[in-house]
Amino acid sequence: MTIGRSVSSIARNAFEDCNKITTIDIDEENNTYDSRNHCNAIIETSTNTLIKGCVRTIIPDGVISIGERAFCNCTFISVAIPNSVTSIDKEAFMGCYGLTYLTIPKNVTYIGYRAFYGSNLVNLTVEASTPPKNDWNMLEGLSLNVIYVPKESIEKYRYADTWFLYKNIIKAIEE
Repeated sequence: MTIGRSVSSIARNAFEDCNKITTIDIDEENNTYDSRNHCNAIIETSTNTLIKGCVRTIIPDGVISIGERAFCNCTFISVAIPNSVTSIDKEAFMGCYGLTYLTIPKNVTYIGYRAFYGSNLVNLTVEASTPPKNDWNMLEGLSLNVIYVPKESIEKYRYADTWFLYKNIIKAIEE
């Protein structure tokens, strides 16, 4: 997929069911969007929000937010989220059935509604010392076996909004 230099607006869900995209290229003269370092993603430059990724996306450092439905129905089996990310928006990884393990970096402070719905996450590691704020159903529909968190934060997670629903599977990150 190629985004030309004159594209200044991409409608929400514009690429809703385009899960076969393998490369994303954006004209270097585009002032609204970029695909820095040839990361195979559409990044809204002014907000550093990744709004569309694909199976070959490498989320670059500097991205602050993974936007709503950015990886919806993507077929990858792993993804590395950089420490620059502070929010994972609504349904960002919805339908990523190949995704079974994920590490959420320490700077993430918010996880949106059904962020991982329809994935096959069984192990989740959350590196943040303070439980990320979230929408009530952020982990809905998952068959998680374990949620790893920093040892010193176990009790915070076990009593935090929504996280308390998973208190029996919250364990210390294995060093």
